[in-house]
Amino acid sequence: MKTLLFVLILSEKGPSKYILVKTPMTWYEARTYCRSRYTDLVTVRNQSENDQIFSVMTTITWLGLHRKIWAYWSDQTPNTFTNWNRNHPQNTGDKESCVMVDTKTGMWRNDICDINNYFICQKVYSHHQQQTFKLKFQSKADLKDPAIQQQLLEQVQ
Repeated sequence: MKTLLFVLILSEKGPSKYILVKTPMTWYEARTYCRSRYTDLVTVRNQSENDQIFSVMTTITWLGLHRKIWAYWSDQTPNTFTNWNRNHPQNTGDKESCVMVDTKTGMWRNDICDINNYFICQKVYSHHQQQTFKLKFQSKADLKDPAIQQQLLEQVQ
């Protein structure tokens, strides 16, 4: 009987911290800034997060949503929540379009990404949990063979 030891690391997103940056930048500059110092431009998943973000704003502010189809946030999280202002999103022609929050209404609107605005970065705290477990099984296979090890890992996952 052969014994294998596996270490499984589970990672899940924890709470977020929102950072208002009062240095006007284009959407792309803001995304680069946030990614280099925090996690990314802010992602809004529900009304509660939208309200939290709105509470730290002082002027029109970029969010992490962009493109014509509005399907994904800057961090590639699928977009499942929107808070569009009336008559938005609008067609910006052939120019890339990005989302900002209006401080008067808390509603979203879109405009071309080359405008300089304040923006909100998001710092996501991850929780890592490690579990170790042993598996015992009978096999004639060579457990030191990398191909066999890869197959076993795929089956465990």
